[in-house]
Amino acid sequence: ETINILEPLKEALESYRGLFEKKGLFIEFEAPEKLPLISGNRELFERLFLNLLDNSLKFTEKGGLFVKVKEEKDFLKIEFEDTGIGIKEEDIPFIFERFFVSEKGRTKEKSGFGIGLSIVKHITELQKGKIEVKSQPGRGTSFILRFPL
Repeated sequence: ETINILEPLKEALESYRGLFEKKGLFIEFEAPEKLPLISGNRELFERLFLNLLDNSLKFTEKGGLFVKVKEEKDFLKIEFEDTGIGIKEEDIPFIFERFFVSEKGRTKEKSGFGIGLSIVKHITELQKGKIEVKSQPGRGTSFILRFPL
């Protein structure tokens, strides 16, 4: 279907805003008022955004999350940039593999099953998108999504 990507994104952000605030974290959202429509599955996009929000919430102790949307050439670019613990460079090639959990991320409160980011990658590819990761341990992580227009 043809969708306005801002609708599932804003719904996901609103469902997590209270959780971020409860932890003392901010969410900053930046997007143009009008964006081109894209093809995709609205529910899958929302699941994708919820998984990225959950990941940021889990691994950010201070600061927060910047979510930026913009049109870029033939793509719609969505960036989730947090101020969390970051990912070690040697772990980045593996973070989208099912059941991979970085040792740095393992604590009782933060341990997961290692499937959230594999779902993110799978949904991104199903929607004909690409995902890129930039991270600095101790400074945060950016997940950059690009979907064709």
